[in-house]
Amino acid sequence: DPGFRKRLRKGTWERETLEVRADAEDNAVDEWASEAFWQDIHHGERSRQAHYVPAHYVLFQDGTGAFLPSESRIPVMSGSGRMHNESDLRLVHADTLSDTDLVVLKAGDSDFLLDEASSRIMLDSGEGNLLEEATDWKEALDALLVTHSGEEIAAELARQGAKTTAASVYQWVGTEVLGPGSEAVFRALIALLHEKGKLNVAEQNPEAYAVARWARLQELRGVRHKAGSLVRQHLVQKLLDSSGGDQQPLGSRTSIRLDGDSGVELLILRVHSTDPAIAFVPRSRLCRIDDLRSNKWLG
Repeated sequence: DPGFRKRLRKGTWERETLEVRADAEDNAVDEWASEAFWQDIHHGERSRQAHYVPAHYVLFQDGTGAFLPSESRIPVMSGSGRMHNESDLRLVHADTLSDTDLVVLKAGDSDFLLDEASSRIMLDSGEGNLLEEATDWKEALDALLVTHSGEEIAAELARQGAKTTAASVYQWVGTEVLGPGSEAVFRALIALLHEKGKLNVAEQNPEAYAVARWARLQELRGVRHKAGSLVRQHLVQKLLDSSGGDQQPLGSRTSIRLDGDSGVELLILRVHSTDPAIAFVPRSRLCRIDDLRSNKWLG
């Protein structure tokens, strides 16, 4: 019966349409609930703000949480916490963290472990001023950002053939990102800073200054790479030493004090969940441990 088949097709279409609409409504409710949960947990901005950095908020199983930068890699151990060699300590981005991963943070400070290791390497090699020399142009960029937005600076650089984003401009002025990854973009940035009267290079022309600073930046990146290896080796050895050769799985929170004059304390925190959406926060909030045990969502 053609009429019956037509009614059947219409009924099937209407039922499938209702199911799709129901699924869409369920998804919308889930997204709303997720956003309400995370906003009440961390209060981060969802839209980009001047001098704010992108981050993901991570909840830990001990009832604490912290913003971890989305552009930097975080030292992480597998869920068991068992360490056999340095390959068992990985560097990953916050949005790739899995539940039960163990994140390694420096207690009481927003700096990463790499900063301290980098400083030791530079001092031991007689290059104690490397960081200041390689990044002294950041002060000029900070001054330019007082009168120009990151979007305007990115547009100016694009007109010079150096494509970048406003987000990158804001990251360059901070401490977590050393500078542009492209020499062409870096040289265009230095030229722009000089053109705007923000860069004092009276002793040499801007081109020579850019070449010299780019070389120092590459040396600094080499130091950071070496520091990453040292941090992994030191932490693995400390974990192996503390286990006495019979290491038990780590709990939700473990504190380890590294040897040396600095008396650095490491916190090893087990991940519960990660906000999948990026939030924008002041740099001072990165890696600051928040006690969330009294939060209404976690009670």
